Amino acid sequence: MKKNLYIIIYPYKFTNFIWELNELDSFLKYTDVQVLDISKIINFEFSQNIAAKNIIRNEVIYISTILALISYIRNLKVQSSYSNICIYDEIPTNSMICLTIKLILFLYLKDTKIKCFNSFNSGVPIFYSKEIAQNKNGGSAKIVLSKFFNLLKNFTNTKEFKVKLFFYFSNALSNLIPSFLTHHFIAGKHYKIYAQKKNKYLKRVIFGHSFDYSNYLKLRDCAKIKVMKNNKIATFLDGAGPLFKSDSFYTKRSVPFTTEVWYPTLTNFFDFLEKNTGVTVDVAGHYKSTHISPAPIFGYRNVIYGETLMLVKKSDYVITRCSSAISFAVLYRKPILFIFSDQLIQDNEVMRHINGMAEMLGTKPINIDHFSDDINNYLKVNEKKYREYENNFLTSNSSGRQNYQIILEDIMKIPTDISL
Repeated sequence: MKKNLYIIIYPYKFTNFIWELNELDSFLKYTDVQVLDISKIINFEFSQNIAAKNIIRNEVIYISTILALISYIRNLKVQSSYSNICIYDEIPTNSMICLTIKLILFLYLKDTKIKCFNSFNSGVPIFYSKEIAQNKNGGSAKIVLSKFFNLLKNFTNTKEFKVKLFFYFSNALSNLIPSFLTHHFIAGKHYKIYAQKKNKYLKRVIFGHSFDYSNYLKLRDCAKIKVMKNNKIATFLDGAGPLFKSDSFYTKRSVPFTTEVWYPTLTNFFDFLEKNTGVTVDVAGHYKSTHISPAPIFGYRNVIYGETLMLVKKSDYVITRCSSAISFAVLYRKPILFIFSDQLIQDNEVMRHINGMAEMLGTKPINIDHFSDDINNYLKVNEKKYREYENNFLTSNSSGRQNYQIILEDIMKIPTDISL
């Protein structure tokens, strides 16, 4: 009987949050699991500056050189003759080192029976309503041009421009590198259209869910927790910055909002919400941060890690700048307050996401430096918009299976005992 092995090649610091997001405990019931953390090869400085700690598990292998990675892949090729192996490729295409690794993978894996897939399932839009309309009738060239024009419009300094220009050309060059992939994992109509435009010759498409939707299914299928209204709780979906390093550190982006201004303004807004809507605001901590709880920086409010789904489920509404965890608010039909500030309005890229998401969900963002006393106009759910968001960005599969089941059954051909 063949040995089963599921592998994730991960380019950033691999944390406990990422382990859980990928449902790896569930995979372990059916197959061996290995995670290759190659962050030291791809983005050592960025990974070192992320506050969250590396996960320490036997399944996680830290690879720090190209030679060590080649040695691992060569051994994998040997194993493929007697093992059922599947690789989840999360390597981006935004640098020459990434493209080099992808080429190495192609050269070693092209004649094997190893299944390899990438994913389009982040749960957030790649393009927003106006951009979708502009690109509707275009192909991959139009998508590339759109990204280039966004680059020209939205850079904040010379360093960021150089980094993103290099990202742009690396992404364009990636189309010339032969692919070792056998499958694409897609969640939502939006990603299917994007994947078809980006990849002229799609491999086999597997339909699944965003990470958050899959975890929503897990809770739905476990012990039921009644969703009650008027719990008098609101959840703030925090980002890593400005106190902790975020993705802007990787792209060298100059972030115009500061710890000294943002957090007092935010705390003042929370005070207003608690007074006027009768809630207590809890903070869902971002996995790249390490706030203490209760946190002085949030006005001594609770900061809770690893329980975002349950926090949103029990909340009367959700507050966010722009977080992929709005998926939970969409699924549980919770009102979402998108917020920005006088500082953030200077950041075209951030405002693109905030305005774009708000428009797609039928609401408008709130400037927390100049907000209205009548907040109730924002505490509404546009059912049609929420349903469209769910279908476009969160799921393409109606079977009720979680992602780990879909990957095991539809790619690795391993039956699970809870198939539906």
